[in-house]
Amino acid sequence: MTGASGLLGSRLCADLSSAGHAVTGLSRQPRTGGLEWVVGDVETPGAWMERACAADAVFHLCGESIAEGRWTSARKRALFSSRVDGTRRLVDALEGSHSRPRLLVSASACGYYGSRGEEELRESSPPGSDFLAQLCCGWEAEADRAETLGMRVVKLRLGVVLSARGGAMGKMLPAFRLGLGGPLGPRRHWFP
Repeated sequence: MTGASGLLGSRLCADLSSAGHAVTGLSRQPRTGGLEWVVGDVETPGAWMERACAADAVFHLCGESIAEGRWTSARKRALFSSRVDGTRRLVDALEGSHSRPRLLVSASACGYYGSRGEEELRESSPPGSDFLAQLCCGWEAEADRAETLGMRVVKLRLGVVLSARGGAMGKMLPAFRLGLGGPLGPRRHWFP
């Protein structure tokens, strides 16, 4: 699992381990626990490549945090590189191997659809045209390449992560604890 030490990855690793699955986590900053770790990231070739190819399934959850800092040109490049280029390197590693997993579960985001107001969206709805939609399209296109290798590809179009341990909620809680929180906006505004 890439991004195994992140907010979602650490929870998924714990759940998979509890269910009896052997999980190997890839992270630049591994955590302690009953998990086997490979130190590194998908942006740099390393031992993770062989481990990914030998797995039954790969969960690809890594990527720079969307919520960390302003979206300057440099920040957008970092977001793109961590997601699109990272997924490309992962699929390239799988492509270069004689053995490979049967399944790739790759994170994406509901930002794929862009800001569409009250339009009812379905999974089959076309993508939006803003930066986040373009980012998700590139990200998913790289993951889809694994289908040509005979792998099943599942794309998770995640919404806003609400957890007391981090994500969007972790950023909002300090203000709420100080009595400074309030509604996120009028009821008619959408919040995925």
